[in-house]
Amino acid sequence: MIILWFLLLHGVLSDKLSPEENRRLKKECGDSWIHTSSRSQRFADKFIAIGDGVPYGEFPFVAALAPRMKGYIHHRYNYNAISYDLALIELERDVTPEHGKPICMPDVQEVLLNPLMSAGYGYIPTPKDSNPLQMVRYKQHTEDGHRITAFAPDQSLCPGDSGGPLFQFNHQRRNVLVGVASTVSKEIGEKAECAPGIAVVVYEA
Repeated sequence: MIILWFLLLHGVLSDKLSPEENRRLKKECGDSWIHTSSRSQRFADKFIAIGDGVPYGEFPFVAALAPRMKGYIHHRYNYNAISYDLALIELERDVTPEHGKPICMPDVQEVLLNPLMSAGYGYIPTPKDSNPLQMVRYKQHTEDGHRITAFAPDQSLCPGDSGGPLFQFNHQRRNVLVGVASTVSKEIGEKAECAPGIAVVVYEA
């Protein structure tokens, strides 16, 4: 089983909503969908590790295991290309609030802002466990068709972070998903220069 850095579809951050809005949206939304990369989905097992205390490798701190029901790979996905590296995973039950929160989905004509942010466990090829879940702030980015390349001077996504979120704050100060991490341009080590993270655009797929 591999860890999928999950983003729940069809919702907004619950801590930004009033209790009344939460109750109303709950009827229309589902907390059982994970948006990830096709590369990650291809190797997913029957269970998905959820929660924010999951180290790389063995899983002694997994918050919960959610049974997987179905997986959907983008119909234009090509393993040798970065474009359309998107997938959806449907779980058999909703993810509970203590294990995860939904995120806003982008508008069709979403405009990318700075900074862009990404999250992951930052696996590096050393004997020790990975660090806890961390966030990278990208102050620069470029767009090329269905690909976003984001740059930060001293931070980066790392191998194993594929399928994680690339997101930004909208005008309502809510997190909005704009891309899904696909790859980094080179192997990252503890003392290596950070490489740009490459994400697949969600709102044009």
